[in-house]
Amino acid sequence: MDELQPTNKEIAVLIIVVFVFMCVAFSIGYMLGLRNVHDDGGGNAGAGQQIEQAGTDIQHAADGIKEAAGTVDKVGAGIKDAKDTAGYIHSTAADSAGIIAECQSILEGIRRRGKTDQAAH
Repeated sequence: MDELQPTNKEIAVLIIVVFVFMCVAFSIGYMLGLRNVHDDGGGNAGAGQQIEQAGTDIQHAADGIKEAAGTVDKVGAGIKDAKDTAGYIHSTAADSAGIIAECQSILEGIRRRGKTDQAAH
């Protein structure tokens, strides 16, 4: 089993061969002119437009956020008003229930007196 595993010497030779191959490949590429890649800047105009468009989009997003914050404030004020109105309705309903109970008690007292007076006559 140990015979199938490469020795340190074989690994070193393999590393040197790969290094030499890489050097040769890059040299051939250099000689064929792959080093002469030029950019005339034609792509910069498109990039400038994209940056300008991104700036416009960011401004629109900021305006939308500001508008949403205003809407949130309005909704919050509406909720507060609704809560105040609900509190008023609750207290009015509680007062009304008390008044109705008092009226029922008065009517009950009047009915009792009426029955008592009829029995006496």
